[in-house]
Amino acid sequence: MVVYKHMFMMLNIAKGIGTATATGILGYAVWSREGTVLNASWTTNFEPSVRWEHNWDRRDPESLVKPLKSNSSEKETKNRENELEKQRPTATRHLLLIRHGQYNLDGKEDSERYLTKLGNLKYKTEVFFQD
Repeated sequence: MVVYKHMFMMLNIAKGIGTATATGILGYAVWSREGTVLNASWTTNFEPSVRWEHNWDRRDPESLVKPLKSNSSEKETKNRENELEKQRPTATRHLLLIRHGQYNLDGKEDSERYLTKLGNLKYKTEVFFQD
């Protein structure tokens, strides 16, 4: 009986030490960040690994007209400028990015993955704001 009592006492001491250690580590992690300001990447000098492709839709007039040769004449230069002007878009594009409404996640087939009541509400709200 004395052995078990001693074992339980040691176990409680170990639990206490483990709890105190975990609390200390967590406390340090939380309070050491106090006052730290995290900036968005566009407000810092963060350099992305991949540059934005400005001609992502391949509609830039410069990419649609053949480049000039190094020894091009004035006539060729004017012809290229006219071609560039012809290739300039006259319409404005609007890209709408719409998030899907909430749907039934328990469905195994597509036909069982229907919009929930909340999903229908979100859908109707989005449609309302588009008109």
